[in-house]
Amino acid sequence: MSGSTRAPAGTPLYVHLPFCVVKCSYCDFYSVQAEGQDLDGFLELLIREAEARAPKEPKTVFFGGGTPSLLSSQQLQGLLDALDSITGFRSSAIEATAECNPESLDTEKARTLRAAGLNRLSIGFQSLRPETLELFGRVHSAEQSFSAFKAARNAGFENLSVDMIFAAPGESAEQWELDLRKILALEPNHFSAYNLTFEESTPLQRWLEKGQVQQASEDCELEHFWITRKVASELGYQPYEISNFSRPDRQCIHNQNYWRNGPYVGIGPSAASKVGQRRFGNARSLTAWGNQVRKDPTCPHEWEEQLKPAARLGETWWLGLRTSEGVDPTRAQRTADWSGELDFCVEEAKLLLAQGLVERCGQSWILSERGIPLADMVAAKFLRPDTESDFRNLTRLEFSTTSAEPDAPGFHAKYTAMHFADRLDRALETVSAPCVLGLDPHIDLLPEEFSVARNDAAPRAERAEALGAFCCQLLELCSDRVAIVKPQSAFFEIFGADGAVAWEKVLLAAHEAGLLVIGDVKRNDIASSAAAYAEAHLYGGPGRDPSAICDAMTVNPYLGSDSVEPFLEACGKDRGIFVLVRTSNPGSAEFQLHGTPPLWQVIAKRVAQWGEASLGQCGLASVGAVVGATHSEELAQIRKSMPNTVFLLPGYGAQGAGAADLAGAFREDGRGALVSASRSVAFAYRKDSGKHWKDAASSALDAMITDLQSLRPH
Repeated sequence: MSGSTRAPAGTPLYVHLPFCVVKCSYCDFYSVQAEGQDLDGFLELLIREAEARAPKEPKTVFFGGGTPSLLSSQQLQGLLDALDSITGFRSSAIEATAECNPESLDTEKARTLRAAGLNRLSIGFQSLRPETLELFGRVHSAEQSFSAFKAARNAGFENLSVDMIFAAPGESAEQWELDLRKILALEPNHFSAYNLTFEESTPLQRWLEKGQVQQASEDCELEHFWITRKVASELGYQPYEISNFSRPDRQCIHNQNYWRNGPYVGIGPSAASKVGQRRFGNARSLTAWGNQVRKDPTCPHEWEEQLKPAARLGETWWLGLRTSEGVDPTRAQRTADWSGELDFCVEEAKLLLAQGLVERCGQSWILSERGIPLADMVAAKFLRPDTESDFRNLTRLEFSTTSAEPDAPGFHAKYTAMHFADRLDRALETVSAPCVLGLDPHIDLLPEEFSVARNDAAPRAERAEALGAFCCQLLELCSDRVAIVKPQSAFFEIFGADGAVAWEKVLLAAHEAGLLVIGDVKRNDIASSAAAYAEAHLYGGPGRDPSAICDAMTVNPYLGSDSVEPFLEACGKDRGIFVLVRTSNPGSAEFQLHGTPPLWQVIAKRVAQWGEASLGQCGLASVGAVVGATHSEELAQIRKSMPNTVFLLPGYGAQGAGAADLAGAFREDGRGALVSASRSVAFAYRKDSGKHWKDAASSALDAMITDLQSLRPH
């Protein structure tokens, strides 16, 4: 991971304050309940990061969250004084904004914010309906929203924005129009109106799945959308972005920089930055972020990427088409540092022009009236995959329900596609040894605190939940030292549909921790069934969260090449497979050593051939091979026949293999092999009864890492 350098003077600054009274039911962004948190300690660390990374003389500053106004007046004054001392923002920033919630904004606090250098507030009304506020988990009333707005005006804030969400369950178009007119009667300078979305892993999404709430129909959402634009126009507000409206010259300058794909620096947990053509983000965890700031405040980020010019160009169009100013191709090329002869985005725009979805406006391309409600679909046409992105990040950003800050409500990053072998190679650069944490949660071996998993009298859902909880705790324990986990599906399948729920939770937790997932599922069948297995484990199928599917999976090749082809298609895109070649189980010789040459050698040759079509820029293939770590005498021979294949080596530890047995599996550059350990780490406590299971597992992993470091070239 590259070290961080301070961004040029004038770069916009985002400050993430992740604390809330309670977390809203629709919110899937990084925030935590403030009660019990060391807020003063957090602010000390935030200032330490700002001293190391915040740009001098930022053009704009935005305090997002979370709920920045939740902090006391004294804490806010101290933070703003410190940031001004570091950056000089009070003199340089033409716009300095803080997000506020009504329950924590009164006249005294508003005056503190105004006197301390802020000149713009964004107040989260979200709704005026008591039942909707309760559904959202908001802790304020409509009356408090109006009082907070008036307090801000009385404190001298001339530039105020209001956030609203429309198409909530049970909200009619007539009710929305009435509420919107009430809010705009306050004459805010700016307002944001977002269509309610049901984000994965939020309470609102779970209630939807259980039938406890009902999502508005598409026709209803569209009606709300057009009512918003009609009322805004009548009252003198310009729709300068799909969900944002302002009086003339009162657009949010800070957010406009994002939509123009400009540079920015974010500080605080989960905050993202874009400096030059590098983009990087801080840990999405108070603890992890704090530890990284203490260790090196100049480089607290846990992921980094640098997109290729084609991906940057497509992203610039994707962002710009959301705005009323649209995209000037010449400016977009400069932003993306694009020097290609043919601008593929212009060619795409011409196709959309023929469909009536975009139109020309001077030198720029903008959405047409027909294209405006289809903005997400139209803009996504310009996105291009990138093969140089760090495995922990994204090549696209998605807008959602509230504001437009990086990884604050409304502007966030999700995992997305890139070449699997390159992701894998980048992942291993972040750790000191090529360890794979196997998650084989054998119910008879689980620690006592998860014993409900082996209680036949307990409800199946509780047993499966205990299984998943053990895996999640184990991967959380080890996620700072490994880059890859390999969950074994068989133990989850014991519990049927409840096991499938636990399986997805484990995958989500692994991706949340920034880890790659190799699903140890060993699937295959005739071609049509194999395609279904590939769909289930590598693509996710309809409605599946992409973070709840595997990055790679193990595949059994013994039904022939046609049964492997559906999996190979995935390797031509963004996923990987590991084909069983020479396994470590005692009975493997019965079939794998049959024939001349032995069957495993025939398969090894085919795997190497398949891999040639899926080579990444790192020189390794997305088609890997499972080779037992216990076959030490054969590893060098296998490596010679498969020079570009990544080996997945199970059998370390519990089956007797150590680092000395594995040397032949690695290429001369020390790459190309993954060493998997499951029971020897997860259940190390069974050999060391004097330790808690977590302490024993952590010690076993450290010992494994130390052992394997000898295989890295010096």
